[in-house]
Amino acid sequence: MVLNRTYLMMMELLGGLKRFFMNHEGILFLLLLVGIPVASILIIFMIVFAIMYPISLLIGLL
Repeated sequence: MVLNRTYLMMMELLGGLKRFFMNHEGILFLLLLVGIPVASILIIFMIVFAIMYPISLLIGLL
């Protein structure tokens, strides 16, 4: 009985997601939601790498 209810909830959730993805704005919103944090993290990593790489080279030379 409980399994049946959770299964129905899962199917409802999947149906909602499918409807959400059918919308064009839904996909754009999801891309923005995922893309902005990922891009900012990548930019931070690039900056840190750009700063640390020469320093590590200098330490290696010393």
